[in-house]
Amino acid sequence: MKINFMAIVFAVIALFNFVHSLYVDLIIAIALGVLAWFQIHEPSVEEDVVHSQSADEESDEEEEATPTTTHTVVEAEREASKDTTRDSTEVLTGHYITSEWVSFENSITENLQRILVLVKEQFQPHTVALYMPASAGTFQLRAHITKDTGFNSRATVVPGEGFLGIYCKDGFPELLLDDVGSRKIAHYDIKNGGIKSLMLAPVGAVKASAFIMVESTEKNAFTKENLDWLVDIGQIAGNLLYYAYLYKQFQLMHGKVHAIGVLEKRLLMIENREELLKELIRVVGELFSFTRCTLSFQNNEHDRFAVITKVVGDARGVAEGDRFQLHEGSIAAMVLMSQQAFARNFNGTTDYVFSENDHPRGTFASFAALPLGRSYGVIFLESDRPDVYGNNIMETLSRIVMVAGVALDKIRILEQQEHLAIRDGLTGLYNHRQFQHLLREAIARSHRLMLTTVPDGVDSSHYERREEKHPLSLVLCDIDHFKSLNDNHGHRFGDEVLRIIAQTLESGVREGVDHAARYGGEEFTLVLFGSDGNQAVETANRVREKIAAIPFTTPAGGKITVTMSFGVAVYDKDATRQEDLIRKADKALYRAKDRGRNRVEQYGTSSGSTTQIPAVKA
Repeated sequence: MKINFMAIVFAVIALFNFVHSLYVDLIIAIALGVLAWFQIHEPSVEEDVVHSQSADEESDEEEEATPTTTHTVVEAEREASKDTTRDSTEVLTGHYITSEWVSFENSITENLQRILVLVKEQFQPHTVALYMPASAGTFQLRAHITKDTGFNSRATVVPGEGFLGIYCKDGFPELLLDDVGSRKIAHYDIKNGGIKSLMLAPVGAVKASAFIMVESTEKNAFTKENLDWLVDIGQIAGNLLYYAYLYKQFQLMHGKVHAIGVLEKRLLMIENREELLKELIRVVGELFSFTRCTLSFQNNEHDRFAVITKVVGDARGVAEGDRFQLHEGSIAAMVLMSQQAFARNFNGTTDYVFSENDHPRGTFASFAALPLGRSYGVIFLESDRPDVYGNNIMETLSRIVMVAGVALDKIRILEQQEHLAIRDGLTGLYNHRQFQHLLREAIARSHRLMLTTVPDGVDSSHYERREEKHPLSLVLCDIDHFKSLNDNHGHRFGDEVLRIIAQTLESGVREGVDHAARYGGEEFTLVLFGSDGNQAVETANRVREKIAAIPFTTPAGGKITVTMSFGVAVYDKDATRQEDLIRKADKALYRAKDRGRNRVEQYGTSSGSTTQIPAVKA
């Protein structure tokens, strides 16, 4: 069974007309009811096939069938959701919207043609035609049925020109002409069609904006009652058009809202900053036209510089990693400082995006600039065409960028929380808890059970298993005489010493391979993956010498130096359990303290390593 929007409209209007009038509108109600019946039971090849199947198969087909169009809000939401599940960005593109309107207009034309069939059956005229508004205030033939072989279906009615142009110049009055004569009044006729009688009726709902015309080659072919009937048909067609267009606009609007919602949800689910920026640029590139797109960020709201982190498209004059000062005259600075989006055409003589040397002369004609929430960022779209970023585009773009900004804020907050959970608040190094986790991971990585490659279908129990080992060393270090330093110069100075030493420790090991952590108080640790005992001692000595050479300025203005003692233990050689490895490194550290401090001691060896560093005098 095939049901569509037209069937429902015809059926409802038929019932309304039947109740409203039992006299003049009775014929209309019956005709519309019949037309609705044919709409519902329109035969097709597919139905013939279905009728030849069993009753069970018919039932299955009916359950799976869904109306292509409906007047209910629920069905509109369902169709919009169905469209946006395939790709939320596609629904927001101009190509998709254009194709939807083209398909809709074709459907409207088909249904208007069915209304004209009803008029034809009623009057058997020579021609019945329906005109609708076109560009530049003209009217275009939208649907027609004619016996005229010289009919021009591409004809356009210009208000004030010709018979029909005069008719529609000042509105669309009801018009009945009983005896037209031999004049050629139909502008669409290539030759005189011999029209004798004519009816014209307005088409519209709230306000008439189109008209329907019926012609006959016989004199006095139409009566006043015929004209009234045609006027009712015009009103029905007008209501059909009004609610159909209203429904389509709602459907597209809902589809847009739903698609943006899906897109927003997708952006908010991303937990990685780099991945989010890539997705934002991908979405913007699919939906909006630009010649160049850039993303720039400040480190914080007080920073007077910003860095260009992403450049897509025409990169002339800018590159990723470029820093620019936030001058009040630059557009990027205005957006970052005001946190307001705006778009317009460039003024090529005074506007510059990032710096005074970045004028858009001869390259870009228009731009859109939007802040990325509280993440101290701005997205900048530039086009080589003027007037690209209008209100509708900015409305959609602003919403997407706003959500991306919220997602960036969320990622920043999560990163801050993660940083607070694993980092020491004073020094910024990994805290004790994270140190234990990192050491556990390093131990697991240091020895892995490897299985020799086994051919397919062969029992692996007969093949050799081998262990792949990587050296791992743990260093514990402690600031010498730190309590005296605090007592003599104050805890604030002591905190500053801890921060500088922490920075020296972190910079003294391999980034991404080794780890520096605060063990507690003035004690620190180094987890050196891939370093054996000799290499660990060498690294510890290098760091020790750097620290001993740092001149610290006391609150009183004097200069002092600080030294550290180091203890080294090697996993698998000195200990095979994590707590034992820490204990052995601690024993080596205390031996360094007992032997005079400012030295490196390795567990299990009798000699330590030290270098005399000249003191910096106050």
